[in-house]
Amino acid sequence: MTDAGTLRKSRWLDVYQCPACGGPLLKNPDVWECTACRTRYPVRAGVPLLNVAASHSPGFVGVMKRDDSQLASFIGTAESHGWEAALRAVQTPGEPDRVLEAAAPNRVSWRHAANLAPGSVVVDIGAGTGGVACQLAADCSVVAIDRSFIDAAFVAVRARQQKLNTLDSIVAEGSRLPLSSGIADLVTLIGVLEWVPADFPDRDPRESQLEALREVRRVLKPNGCLYLAIENRYYFGYYLGVPEPHARLRYVSLMDREAADRYSRDTRDRPFLELTHSLPDYRTLLAEAGFQRVESYWLYPDYRLTHAVVPVDDPAVARWFSDQHLDPRSHHRLFEQGLYSFFRFSPPDFLAYSVRDYGFVAWAEDTERHD
Repeated sequence: MTDAGTLRKSRWLDVYQCPACGGPLLKNPDVWECTACRTRYPVRAGVPLLNVAASHSPGFVGVMKRDDSQLASFIGTAESHGWEAALRAVQTPGEPDRVLEAAAPNRVSWRHAANLAPGSVVVDIGAGTGGVACQLAADCSVVAIDRSFIDAAFVAVRARQQKLNTLDSIVAEGSRLPLSSGIADLVTLIGVLEWVPADFPDRDPRESQLEALREVRRVLKPNGCLYLAIENRYYFGYYLGVPEPHARLRYVSLMDREAADRYSRDTRDRPFLELTHSLPDYRTLLAEAGFQRVESYWLYPDYRLTHAVVPVDDPAVARWFSDQHLDPRSHHRLFEQGLYSFFRFSPPDFLAYSVRDYGFVAWAEDTERHD
């Protein structure tokens, strides 16, 4: 852990390096320049564009908008009327409340599992609308990273309006982080890892994910950890016909990878790259990336607005939670009533392997935990 105040010698945290060569960066108001390879990175609206390859990602905000003609006005609305008003302006009927998602305290309900202390240095990859980054910046130094300029600019505006002086918002790639090695107490990948292969459609999707995880491991301190939140490939609802949320296809994650790819190409005219994995396969992936200890959690009801962080390494704890807190009568839809009734009466091991969303706290080194 590092005292947040010791890092604020200038406008920016003292944690950056050139993503192309790893050299030091000279930071000017309009451009950052690598003093080693002389690569220049423009600063747009106060946001450094530290990505090696050009990104045309619309980001989370762009996907919400679904109207490119109005995207340009989004940041202006945030600046003139406030960040909450900007999110309400792009709210689509029937979708989750975007302001709630961006501000709800339970966006960081997993914090205790990561042992995050005040003054820590946090890197939030795929920051979106800042629901995690802005809350953690209340007592931590945070680097909010997104491939989308619109998202990064929005988080920068929100941070200024909330007077979060220990938050940097930048554009960068998760697989080539513009950060020095060993600087972070915590890195978060929340609903992000499954999208990483989309940037590399000609590569093996799992290898792309593994490369991103190794890059995360590089920037962590020896006693630092990754918080990974992601869907379960074998969520029981998928067997009942619930569409896979990324490809929006039924049963696709249950197929073997080759069959899923053919199915995706036939129905969407593009490969199936949005890989999720099973509980043991996530643990294997994290171990291959160099993480020494992994703690696994069931995020109920999901990883966006988590009400409970339930350990699944001890099946008895998950069983206790399902027995005590899952009441089918509290769910209005018949499907949900049936699903949670099934969870309550399923064997503990089955429950751990069939929930919807997982959270993993992966430690860089196998150090003792001090709660």
